[in-house]
Amino acid sequence: MTSRSAALTRAHLADALTASRVPLGFVLVPVIAGDHWLGAGILLSIAWWTDFFDGRVAKSTTGTRLGAWDGYADAMVGAGVLVGVLAGGHVPVLPFAAAGLVFGVVLMATGNFAYGMLLQATGYGPLLFLFAAKSAPALVVAVATIVVIAIADRGRFVGYVLPTFFEGVRLRR
Repeated sequence: MTSRSAALTRAHLADALTASRVPLGFVLVPVIAGDHWLGAGILLSIAWWTDFFDGRVAKSTTGTRLGAWDGYADAMVGAGVLVGVLAGGHVPVLPFAAAGLVFGVVLMATGNFAYGMLLQATGYGPLLFLFAAKSAPALVVAVATIVVIAIADRGRFVGYVLPTFFEGVRLRR
């Protein structure tokens, strides 16, 4: 295999990892709404790991086709979680649906991924509380995934994720 074909294979792998989060977002809805907590924890962990690995794989290539869509794929997972907790009756509909709708519309209208992060937090926060209240194994899966990825990717989190978020939500005069 030539270095060009190897790079192309890695680019396809990175794109497949990014694309896989979109159906995961849809699958999370009935799993969460149906109170299948451990399944939800495992699916969410898979989504987070695909996000972690797609970035690493993409950096080893000259470019991917779906790299610019990574933040939207992340937001799809967050939206799936949010719709799942809403459909399951686990959070008050009006404030959570309104927040998710506003964050999703602003993300799509502006391409500002800070609003995608806010959309994700709107679903992830309640889900983590539900895991804590209803399923210790699901909580362990989610928290262990967060901790391991945070340690492995701490430079990206501090150097890119936090600055992107705070710059994105900064009020401009």
